[in-house]
Amino acid sequence: EQRLIDLMLDGSQLGGTSIDGLYARGNVQNVVLDGVTIRQMPNNGIVTASRGDGTYPYSWRLHHVMIDNCHANGILFTGNTDLTLDDVQVIGCWAQGIVLTNCTNTQLIGCRAEWNGSHGYHITGAWGDWQGSGGMQMTGCQTDRNGQHGLLIDATGNTPILISGLATRRDGRNGGTGGGNYAGLAVIGATVPVTVDGVTCYPGVDDGGGTTNSPQYGARLSGSTTVMLDNAYLHGATAGILDDGTNTQ
Repeated sequence: EQRLIDLMLDGSQLGGTSIDGLYARGNVQNVVLDGVTIRQMPNNGIVTASRGDGTYPYSWRLHHVMIDNCHANGILFTGNTDLTLDDVQVIGCWAQGIVLTNCTNTQLIGCRAEWNGSHGYHITGAWGDWQGSGGMQMTGCQTDRNGQHGLLIDATGNTPILISGLATRRDGRNGGTGGGNYAGLAVIGATVPVTVDGVTCYPGVDDGGGTTNSPQYGARLSGSTTVMLDNAYLHGATAGILDDGTNTQ
């Protein structure tokens, strides 16, 4: 039940490529980060992992946390059940912004993923279906100018993912060239049921007016089991929505 309050970890003077800002392994439970900034780490911002016996950190609370320009991913949470991210921003990281792998019973509230090199948010991996498992909620979150999809869901399992009030903008930058079949919201190969109530996509170019308009699609749906999409305003460089007909329902 560690507490990190009003703390900055600045890795801008560190050499090498393997140093993470915060790394937790095993039974590290009920951790609270409040008013924490992690910036310019040579590797990832925050990572959670198993200690080898299937025991992962769980029940963390992150409030008002900034992950800024780390040289790999911003946040990599694996197996971190009962997780809450509240006003967490990941910006300018060189790979993905926020990656959630089998983080059942999780809530994201008012989070931002912006200007990351790859996907802004990535909900992935095999999500558990045991008695204590569950899906996740994502409410009032935003994306902007991520290199690939703003939000990619390709998780497997049967626990439902609920997304409400998602605002995506200018994702699919793709090194400035746009295209690439990237979207603000992408549900590709997911077997978890995905319900989206309220999503927008507003494309654009870089702040200075250069590069190519993106994303190519407001939403892209492909090869997934169950996707329910309602109350949407989707605008993309090519089309608002790409549904290739390979989804089951």
